[in-house]
Amino acid sequence: MARGPGKSTKKSKPEFSIDNVLNDDDLKKQLEGFLEEAILVQQEISKQKEMVKDIKNEAKDSMGIAPKMLMKLVRLKMGQLSLDGAEKELEDLRLLLDALGV
Repeated sequence: MARGPGKSTKKSKPEFSIDNVLNDDDLKKQLEGFLEEAILVQQEISKQKEMVKDIKNEAKDSMGIAPKMLMKLVRLKMGQLSLDGAEKELEDLRLLLDALGV
């Protein structure tokens, strides 16, 4: 199929080679930079997770709300979870329990 004007070919991804990295100072520096960036991000994620844990504990201690319920409410409010999906899951569980005679 012919490409029309303004259509570019897809850039091919480089193949990773340990030998290339070991023998190329620029690639070594680039890899070190990626590692440093990823470490910083991972450290920030760990801090954020610790903050969420503190929030869950405070909510449990001050209101008695279970951390699991709090996080479901968070996911609902953020749009990562839908009530329709939760209701469907509950209905499926009810059907399974009925089928098992529980």
